[in-house]
Amino acid sequence: MWNNIQKQHKQQLTIVQTLINIKTRISKFPNNKSECNSKNIEKIYLQVTIWCFEFEKLTNHKSEYIKSLNNWLKLNLVCIDHNVRSQNSKIESLLRTWNDRIEKLPKEGVKTAIRSFSCVVVTSVQYHAEEMKLKERCDEIRQEIARKTRKFEEWCDKQIAKRIPSDEMDVDVMDDMNVITEQQVVVEVLKRLLDEAEEVYQRHRVKVKEMAVLNMMAALPEVFTAMAEFSGACTHMYKSLESRQEDL
Repeated sequence: MWNNIQKQHKQQLTIVQTLINIKTRISKFPNNKSECNSKNIEKIYLQVTIWCFEFEKLTNHKSEYIKSLNNWLKLNLVCIDHNVRSQNSKIESLLRTWNDRIEKLPKEGVKTAIRSFSCVVVTSVQYHAEEMKLKERCDEIRQEIARKTRKFEEWCDKQIAKRIPSDEMDVDVMDDMNVITEQQVVVEVLKRLLDEAEEVYQRHRVKVKEMAVLNMMAALPEVFTAMAEFSGACTHMYKSLESRQEDL
């Protein structure tokens, strides 16, 4: 099992290193919507958190299992016959060796690598949250423009409906022209605000995408290298224990 896991992590490491070496242009990466990117990064964060928790649980449970098994042997096996006593001694020796080997596994390197990767993902989550706020600001301005435009059009329809055709430019007409001018100014100001907000949003979006890709490219090799070393050490440990078991 651990040998297959090691192969998988080595393949993952090769894939990441290949992506780094070919220097793929980030601008050519899929230009997904902000909502989609945000959901994806949150899913990654959830999985990395679970990964870190499960790895610690795995290493802790291994040691706890061996200690429990050793305690069970001491409490439940009554050694009367010399041959049985000798056999139990060999089993206890195997368990001690197993426990020592587990304690020496390079698990701290894996924990450090996963936590570092988790920090990278957390940073991406925070940047995506800011990106969503900028997008929401653009949407709010866009909605305000639509609301102002719709209200102005409704006002124009009412004025046209009640206006009595006349060749003379009365006071009401002049007032209407002032209202039209004021509304046009308001809409133009809002459109300029939207252009500025869109520019800030798009700049931030590109920055977030570049940052996320570059940081993950930098962090993932460390994770897969540590996992490959750990799974390789586990493979070697169990092969060694298996050879010792045959001598029992």
